[in-house]
Amino acid sequence: MSYENIYIYPTDTVWGMGASIYLKKAQEQIAEIKKTSGQKPLSMMFYDLDDVKTSFHLPGFMDKTWLQDFFSLETTLAVDMSRAKIEIPSWINHGGSLVAFRCVSNNALKYIMAKVHAPITTTSLNQTASPPITNKKEALAFCLKYCKSAQFIEDDNQILSGRSSTFVQFHDLHKFSILRKGALSDRVERYLGL
Repeated sequence: MSYENIYIYPTDTVWGMGASIYLKKAQEQIAEIKKTSGQKPLSMMFYDLDDVKTSFHLPGFMDKTWLQDFFSLETTLAVDMSRAKIEIPSWINHGGSLVAFRCVSNNALKYIMAKVHAPITTTSLNQTASPPITNKKEALAFCLKYCKSAQFIEDDNQILSGRSSTFVQFHDLHKFSILRKGALSDRVERYLGL
């Protein structure tokens, strides 16, 4: 099977796997590789905060400085689908009311975004019930074993924390809630005033 539209790349926390949000078959292949449900909602990854701002209607206080500080806390932001300015395919959230995204500005993601000209999906590089992969040697071994033709993108400047990320939902009226606590959730809560 060909996996050339799938990218394996380092994030700020663990190694990730994804493809253009507009390629349904690639998302189905990722679910097969991970041995997970194809109905599981997918998070989106951006490289550039300007792309985040042009892709979603965000409130005024979420300027680039706020977003940079927020994403530096190893977070994913979930907003209502009505805030999307771009087309979000049905296979991203499977009819749910939320869409979630991250932004990590490293060289690997810069390269991928230049190739696909779209946000990509992001999920940890592992199979269900196995721990996420945090080093390049294991990431490459996973790629060679399960998806040899996927594009393996390195960035030796990116340091992976190995920590779990915090999943935050934004509600209207400047309200937030934590959907999944990560390693830095206490700092995230302080940043959001929770």
